Amino acid sequence: MSYPKELNLNKRYRIKLIQKAKQDIKLQQTLLEKSRRDILFFINTFGFTYNPRLSKPVIPFITYSFQDSFLDDISKQIENGTDCFVEKSRDMGFSWMTVALQVWGFIKGWNSLYGSYKQDYVDEQGNMDSHFERIRFFTSKLPKWFLPSDLVEKYMNISSKELQTEISGDVGENFGTGGRRKFVILDEFALWQYDSTAFRKTKDVTNCRIFGGTPNGRMNLYGKVMTDHRDYRHLQFKKYTLHWTKHPLKTQEWYEQEKMKRTKIDMAKELDISYEDSVTGAVYPEFNVHSKLDKVTFNPEWPLYTSWDFGRDMTAIIWIQKDYHTNTNYVVDAFQKTNCDIDFFVPFMTGKVDTRFGYTESELAIINKHQDWYKNYAGHFGDPYSLDQRNSLSINTIRKQLNIAGIDVHCKRDTTVHDRIQKTALALRRLTIDKDLVDFIQAIQQSRYPEVRETAQPTSEKILPIHNYLSHFRTACEYWFDNEPEQIQQDNKPVTYTQTTQQPEFKTDLEEYFQDEKERVRYL
Repeated sequence: MSYPKELNLNKRYRIKLIQKAKQDIKLQQTLLEKSRRDILFFINTFGFTYNPRLSKPVIPFITYSFQDSFLDDISKQIENGTDCFVEKSRDMGFSWMTVALQVWGFIKGWNSLYGSYKQDYVDEQGNMDSHFERIRFFTSKLPKWFLPSDLVEKYMNISSKELQTEISGDVGENFGTGGRRKFVILDEFALWQYDSTAFRKTKDVTNCRIFGGTPNGRMNLYGKVMTDHRDYRHLQFKKYTLHWTKHPLKTQEWYEQEKMKRTKIDMAKELDISYEDSVTGAVYPEFNVHSKLDKVTFNPEWPLYTSWDFGRDMTAIIWIQKDYHTNTNYVVDAFQKTNCDIDFFVPFMTGKVDTRFGYTESELAIINKHQDWYKNYAGHFGDPYSLDQRNSLSINTIRKQLNIAGIDVHCKRDTTVHDRIQKTALALRRLTIDKDLVDFIQAIQQSRYPEVRETAQPTSEKILPIHNYLSHFRTACEYWFDNEPEQIQQDNKPVTYTQTTQQPEFKTDLEEYFQDEKERVRYL
């Protein structure tokens, strides 16, 4: 019982087979059983899709070879209970394949759940861009004897007591709360607002989660998994790529024509599967073009600076050297950590371990690397808003604690966020970054502005970058360019940098920093 794939032959094959089965119950049972065993037979014999761009939009679902491989393998992942991630170019048929998967699973007796980042994309009556409207279309084209007599179609739900199964839909913060499922499809997962919550909750719902998406930068959960971020590298996921080059009708000529119709970010997201260039609303969209990534090491002939961002949730430091002859800035190191007293960061400046704190092996390596850097320090810059506030774990202000360590942070208070971003954007051409500083690079590369609804009318001055785990390295970089020295001067004359001869030490006369003995003892 072999199905042809040429369109006209396939049509004739379908018509002949369905007409023959109309009065033959035994043949109906045979076809139904074969469809349950073989998803490709089910789709190519009974499936239809809808394409409004065509003059005759209702067309038989005839799979391409790349879809055969994908569907055959993904059905095995569902059977075996394996999580998988799918990255895709647009118009590769993924949405219709997920429709077919759920309907196929339904007739096999499998419960499944589907979700997307917008409710209307899950179910909206009359909208063929919504998943459940496509499911209703798909089931309406199946022979009547194919489906149970008690089929019930509701909003975000299709069920049958006879088969004891259902297809459900959900969206939002509580996605994944509920009963067990054979498999769960999380579509356009790179755009989900509550991706971490859904990722956590669905693990107890099913053994097979299918995360689909097109890139929206690296630093969402989907992007981290697909780019092997260290936080997710240990997890075992099957990964699939449905790139446009696998489609037999999409040629290089077609691709070149698409480039003439689309923006760079549109190409990155929709066709190229680029996690670097696909950030919607990127703060620094030209970062990849203007900044240079290279192997950068500390140069004892150049002055060394630091720039700090003191966040309530995280403190970040970057180390920059400047070549005044070429006016080039080199980011030679970067470090950030959450919920630590400001004294925790001092050894990263002095190269001397503070035994009050337990440092990880990688942190000790950084401290050891910085042992001789103190000779080149020419200035420290940073956050003007938190410098005179108490560190969350200390009775002192951040300024006092750093002064005790011999670190004097300078800052400007008269520039706005937008001023700093503009300065930084103009200076990216003069920036070279050590290519091993992945977290710093991605923080600049992936930082973005929030999406603005079409009905909203905010002014550009009110739009600020999203504050998240990317913010601190980005802001520290912006503080540097806001304070960047143009040249080292002495008596108003440019001079070359001269190394210091003594390492900064913790000050021993602490009384001036404390109001009473009780406060001093508490600090010590």
